[in-house]
Amino acid sequence: MFVALTAYACFTKTDFTYLGGILCVATMMVVLFLIMFSWFMEKNSIVYLILVCLMIILLSIWIIYDTQLIIGNKKKGYAEFSLDDFAIGALIIYSDIITLFLYVLQLFNSG
Repeated sequence: MFVALTAYACFTKTDFTYLGGILCVATMMVVLFLIMFSWFMEKNSIVYLILVCLMIILLSIWIIYDTQLIIGNKKKGYAEFSLDDFAIGALIIYSDIITLFLYVLQLFNSG
């Protein structure tokens, strides 16, 4: 899944680097809903399954966003990492991969 998302981020003409604020807000909302529903609902409910699927979709978009920040976009270039920020970019991609893997495990565990 990660390889396909990275290939899409590298070869697409669509620029995702302007979606940073929207992604932050959407991810915070889904995480808050997950925390709120974890107290009141069981893990096998449909609402929990929908929230986990939304988080997987958001993390997939985050991987595309972070990959495009690392490779940069010379045409539009809303945002990109400088030469000194590649280590931070690698850590961000690593945390995206691990978080996506954990949510995919939750999806398969809740079924």
